[in-house]
Amino acid sequence: MKEPSRFARFGLVNLFVLALCVPHPLAEVPGSLVFVDRVAPAERVALQQLGLAVLYEANSGTIGRADARTVSRLEQAGRSVLVVDPSPGQALYVVAGLRPATDAELVRTLGRVLLERENWWLMRVDAPRTIEEIAAAGAFVTPLPAAPLPPYRTRRPAGARTDAARTPDPIVEKIVAAVDTTRIDSLWSDLTANPPTGSRFSRSDGCRDAAQYCFDVYDSLGIPAEFDDWDPQHAPNVVGTREGAIHPDRVYVMLGHLDDLPSTGPAPGANDNASGSVSVLESAYALNCWAFRNTVRFLNVTGEEQGLLGSRAWAQAARARDEDIRAAINMDMIGWEGDGTPNPENLDLNYNGPSQWLGERFAENADLYQTGVVIDAFYCPSLTASDHYSFWEQGYDAICGITDNEGYCGRGGSYPDYHTSDDTIAACGDPALFYGTIRTSVATLAELAEPFKITFDRGAYACSDTAQIVVGDRDLNVAPNVVETLSVRAWSDSEPDGEWITLTERGTDSMLFDG
Repeated sequence: MKEPSRFARFGLVNLFVLALCVPHPLAEVPGSLVFVDRVAPAERVALQQLGLAVLYEANSGTIGRADARTVSRLEQAGRSVLVVDPSPGQALYVVAGLRPATDAELVRTLGRVLLERENWWLMRVDAPRTIEEIAAAGAFVTPLPAAPLPPYRTRRPAGARTDAARTPDPIVEKIVAAVDTTRIDSLWSDLTANPPTGSRFSRSDGCRDAAQYCFDVYDSLGIPAEFDDWDPQHAPNVVGTREGAIHPDRVYVMLGHLDDLPSTGPAPGANDNASGSVSVLESAYALNCWAFRNTVRFLNVTGEEQGLLGSRAWAQAARARDEDIRAAINMDMIGWEGDGTPNPENLDLNYNGPSQWLGERFAENADLYQTGVVIDAFYCPSLTASDHYSFWEQGYDAICGITDNEGYCGRGGSYPDYHTSDDTIAACGDPALFYGTIRTSVATLAELAEPFKITFDRGAYACSDTAQIVVGDRDLNVAPNVVETLSVRAWSDSEPDGEWITLTERGTDSMLFDG
């Protein structure tokens, strides 16, 4: 990868967002830290209406801040409330997820365990760097945010059916067919080798090189891209955007984290998470020949291994600018072939209550588009130690795919080379599951984005209306990188035969219209 130019193209650091995303004390939120047992799949708003400042959601319950009056209201509403820390003060809190290979005894020495549920502990720790120490002990780590979470913002797409009666979209079939396994292998090799450093640790030059590599991929495809410099100590997020031609305000996100561990020595990070980063880049390739009604963002984030820092900053900023994100698809550790259980191996796909429709649609698309992978989609809000959770925090619908769930929500499996220098492409084994997962991600993203070559600006017109034909000219090559509109007269009673316009390509700088 070429040496980046010290990121002269980066934007200014958003200090407000940075302050929110870095773990720090919750002193500004009143009340005790409490745990409220869960009674419904999606109950954030109900608890907020009772006064709970929601900070974290899991299968078994919700962590938040509540004063004595709020505790009383919750109990009067029939909710079970456990006070886990009556005097939070200047404390920092993290949720440590215990994988099968976690050194649990070491993790216990790194902070004070306040609560044990499912396969995770709520811990009070002394410093942000403790997060990296917990991760180094083999645990998944999610810091509690500095501010209470906003309400859900579920915007399920109109007509987003998830049932057996759906039929394949012919254009989406072509997009899925464009997924190139040879190109996937090349992208994967480039990211894991990452010369000269062989590392993508978030605070390293290697991660900055990898960010430049992703930027260059988007740039080579003619996809507008930018660096999101959320913290000068870390490599930036990279954002590629294909703006929707009809509904540019409706946004669908494909993401994966670019950074890896260990923090010293070689860190190829093939499974965790060059695999997820490759899924984002290959999605950009596969979708690139088409125009879309809705906006697509390709997002490579950093700082994930330090507690979702890059994605949390980006998602908070998106919510602050009221971005209408309809769905986010996050892939993390999808390169490993798995341990053979079940047989054939499947992809574990995690969703929370509001995101169930998205998880079910993703699973159906594996069959609908014959992508070559079996999807096990299930309700699992406890899997929070990946970048989809930053979107859940902001109330957006999101899903997370991983080969094996590492003990979460009753699903086993444990990648043996997690966070070691042995996390190589060779260690991942047969890539068939990886390829099939990328095809399914591409199919789902493309369906939601609504691809076209030529379309109309609206679904119906009055007789006196003027219609606009929208040309996806990445195919027609009239004006590359520009979506043009062409006015025609709609059919009306005054012209019973109607007026039919035919578009044909002529060269690279003009368009021929035949009436």
